[in-house]
Amino acid sequence: MTDLPPVAAFTTERTARIAHLGPPDATRSLWICLHGYRQLAPWFLRRFRILDDGTRRIVAPEALNRFYVGDPDGRHGADARVGATWMTREDREAEIADYTRYLEAVLDAESAGGVVTSDAPRSSAVPRRPVVVLGFSQGAHTAARWMHRSRHDVRAVVLWGEGLPHDTTPDDLRGAPRRWVLVRGEADPTRSAEREAEDGLRLDAAGAEWEVRMHPGGHRIDAGPLEALASKLRA
Repeated sequence: MTDLPPVAAFTTERTARIAHLGPPDATRSLWICLHGYRQLAPWFLRRFRILDDGTRRIVAPEALNRFYVGDPDGRHGADARVGATWMTREDREAEIADYTRYLEAVLDAESAGGVVTSDAPRSSAVPRRPVVVLGFSQGAHTAARWMHRSRHDVRAVVLWGEGLPHDTTPDDLRGAPRRWVLVRGEADPTRSAEREAEDGLRLDAAGAEWEVRMHPGGHRIDAGPLEALASKLRA
């Protein structure tokens, strides 16, 4: 075993980036969209422009941990790609607690005033517009973990390209939103009907409502399936 020195937890402030589409006072719905591994919020949110019809507010918080994508031993100049990740296995419980507080603060601000600002008050009031939380790939696990810790009233949780985290239990899900949508691409090698069935057993045990929506693409968010999903959730 490696002889490592002891470590201690230290809490500090972070500056986060929030990409957004739609007017702050959009009243039809609020979407909180969580990107996948190695993605950045502004690039990820381009996929949601088809939903930007003036009635929705669409917000993509960016994960707090950025890194250079590519050769870890190479030089990281102006052309080096940057990505972000929600967490790793290192000090995982603290990472989960940090992003849960962060995402709660984003939803607090959007619920209180319809716009994220640095001095927006925290509020546990029911949002004035229906909320949909969508997580893509790694963001799906992030969304699921956040939702069973959140105090907010959310209409639906969409897990796109990934399902429930392996350690999420039916007891966790009983305190989470009731409606879950699992989205899988027919050409997506990361998901399968068997894994969805396993997720379904946990959701059934929690008394949740859930469905699987298929689309012909791969491990990505495509405009047509996204627009169809949004129309169904609006109805």
